[in-house]
Amino acid sequence: MIVTNQITRLPSNKLKSVCLLGYYGAENFGDEILLGSTIALLDSVESFKINIFTGNEKITAKQYPFYKAIPKFNFLEVITALINSEALILGGGSIFQDVSSLKSVIYYSSVVFLAKMLGKKIIFLSQGIGPLRSYWAKFFTQCSCQMADWITV
Repeated sequence: MIVTNQITRLPSNKLKSVCLLGYYGAENFGDEILLGSTIALLDSVESFKINIFTGNEKITAKQYPFYKAIPKFNFLEVITALINSEALILGGGSIFQDVSSLKSVIYYSSVVFLAKMLGKKIIFLSQGIGPLRSYWAKFFTQCSCQMADWITV
């Protein structure tokens, strides 16, 4: 209930279209729960057109048939979705970490940077940070956080 009250105060409470970015579509139970919770939270506030950037379009489309599943590495589709949305929401988890790879931090930071360059709101919703071991992971994460319009951790 508290989270619902928080989201109504988000700069996005009048948005009609958003993009969700996380570690979705990898069949990781925790991240899929976070995606479902984020969608439920958004739906409880207002009806949004939701684009989900996913690692597996078929799985995500089957699980969420009323929303658009976009392959997260298809940059043409990602850019198109961002252009047609008002905000990018990074929904939960600790996607800014370099334990598994620095590439993930670079990817997520790149999408944040692109969204900001397109003039979109950036919202980190219940986002975990770290561990960050390398200089570059810390640098890219710090830059991404500075571009955010609203952050909860």
